[in-house]
Amino acid sequence: MSTSPTRDQATIDFLGANVKNPFAGLLPGTSLNGSTVSRSQLLYAFPQFSGVTKRFVPEGSSIYHLFQARVEKRFSSGLQFLANFQRSKMIVRTSRLNNADLQLEKVIANEDRPQRIVVSSSYDLPFGAGRPLGGNVGRGLDSLIGGWSVNFIYQQMSGAPLSWGNVIRYGEDIKMQPRNIDQAFDVT
Repeated sequence: MSTSPTRDQATIDFLGANVKNPFAGLLPGTSLNGSTVSRSQLLYAFPQFSGVTKRFVPEGSSIYHLFQARVEKRFSSGLQFLANFQRSKMIVRTSRLNNADLQLEKVIANEDRPQRIVVSSSYDLPFGAGRPLGGNVGRGLDSLIGGWSVNFIYQQMSGAPLSWGNVIRYGEDIKMQPRNIDQAFDVT
């Protein structure tokens, strides 16, 4: 295989060239029975096979680790407070790095969100029957002003893991472009 960081046409031509087939006449009914075969075919782990017909075989695994902490406090005046923190990691084995690999590669899942915090609060408004304001109103008015609450929810979590894809880096310095703050926040 080529170790060149760019397209190596000489290696491509060398591997694609036809050579004398050591399986000639031994594999009737296959494309490998001819007098010549490409050199790259003979470099496979099992060159006598031209392909694999894969039947559905459930393969792969995942593992999920989670730490969770929760704090909840209820006050007598109708105020409630709740905070929840999660730290997790999801690891999957569902694909192979190369087609010839026997083992599935172990990677962090695309669905992994390692940190999450949720803070919420609720306050029952003091209006309506049995409350400090309007405690002795009639049933009709109580149905309009009573039983209301105000809620607050804040949530923050980490994003998905970075996927660099099929990137070739040649070792040059990565230059960060300065960003205009007006563009970053769309200030008008």
